[in-house]
This record gives sequence, structure tokens and C-alpha cells, in this order.
Amino acid sequence: MRLAIFSDIHGNIEALKEVFKDIGRENVDEIYCLGDLVGYGPHPNQVINLIRELNIETVMGNYDRGVGFDLDDCGCAYKTEEEKRLGDKSIKWTRQEVTESNKYFLRNLKENIRLRVERQEILLVHGSPRKINQYLFFNHPYSSLKKMLDQYEADIIVCGHTHIPYIRQIGNKMVINDGSVGKQKPHNKGQNIYSREAKYLILEIGKDSVNTSIRSVRYDFEKTAEKIKKSGLPDQFAEIIRGGI
Repeated sequence: MRLAIFSDIHGNIEALKEVFKDIGRENVDEIYCLGDLVGYGPHPNQVINLIRELNIETVMGNYDRGVGFDLDDCGCAYKTEEEKRLGDKSIKWTRQEVTESNKYFLRNLKENIRLRVERQEILLVHGSPRKINQYLFFNHPYSSLKKMLDQYEADIIVCGHTHIPYIRQIGNKMVINDGSVGKQKPHNKGQNIYSREAKYLILEIGKDSVNTSIRSVRYDFEKTAEKIKKSGLPDQFAEIIRGGI
């Protein structure tokens, strides 16, 4: 069985449409979303509407929770006062923009999704099984990830939230991050150049095999950046989309 798994669209409809086109060429059996449909990007309603229209089974992200429940805090981990200032502007703008019908949809997204494919127990989450906004980076302690896999009786955990994709083997089990469709982050500490491509995961489960592939999809990032600048969102978000900070 071939699964397409994506997350962290963050209101970037241009990226999401291109990801769906790519998924359409990949001959997948099922599609799942790990949340954060909204925030930072100029088209939160269009993203939600497309997910609803295609009936994509979706996990709630921390930004979905913040907007769906009209909270002042998105649950993000800001490192500086400037990041917090920009983040506060983003959630305020997004809360004002998202329709009540779409907020209701966000409030009712799933906490997680469990799948059994062949002999594999797969757990889909936004941040981690323990907390919606916990960051599971590639260098998360091996022992902690092993304990998490055992505790939640999973052979494979797929998460998002960090926006940085990876595939990590933990014994005969795996932890995978599917990256981000709509808001990239630098992959290396100190790096100030961002990817301009949308990322998502293809997970193929066979009778005796597990194959993974992180897909990179080009899209019209300049169109998204221009829409950000015209929307009233901070210009800095447009520069991230363009590939720099």
C-alpha cells in the first residue's frame, strides 16, 4: 500500500495544489494530512476548503487548535521577541480571516490517526504522540524515541511540526517527519537559506518491506509571496517563502 502524508501547509494554497498534482502522479492508495492547515500564509480558507472538498483525513495541528478555538497563542516555540511579535500578528490575522464554518472544522480534527497496514502499526501525529506541539527533531534522543514507539505500540510514527523532513531508523522501527508543504525552515543550524519547494512523504508498505521517499515539489512561490505582501501579514513571511530571511 502506498500512502501520501503531508502537513504544515500554513495557508499556502499554491504549494498545496502542486503537491496534490504530484500525489496524483504517484499512484497512492490513501492520503493523510498531519495538520497546521493555517497560519502565516494568505489563504487559510482556501486550504481548509480544499482539504474538506477532497475529504482528506486530517490530524489537528497546534495552529489549527489556536485558530479553531480562537486562542491568542498558537503553541509555537518562539526564540526571540521579534519572532513572537510576528507570530502574534499571524494568529490574530488568521483568526479574523477564517470563517466560522472552517473554525468548526478545525476544532473537530483528530488527535491522531492509527493505521494497520500489513503487519505495521502506524501512528500519525502532528508534533508527537505525547503533545501536539512537541518538536521531534532528527537529533531527538534515540532512547526517548524508542520509549515513545514502545509506549504507543507503534512500528512507525509519522509527524510534522518541525517543518524539517527526515527518516530515522530506531531498531526495527521508524520515526519519520514529512517536512512542510507551505513554510520551509533551514535544515542546518546557522543556515539562512530556505528551500523553495514543498515537501511531503510517500510511505510504501509491502508484505515484508517499508519504503520511504521525501518528495520535493516546485510551485510558484513568488505568487504566494506577493499575496502575503498584499494581505496585511508581515512582509517577513514573504521573504521566507522566497527562500531567505
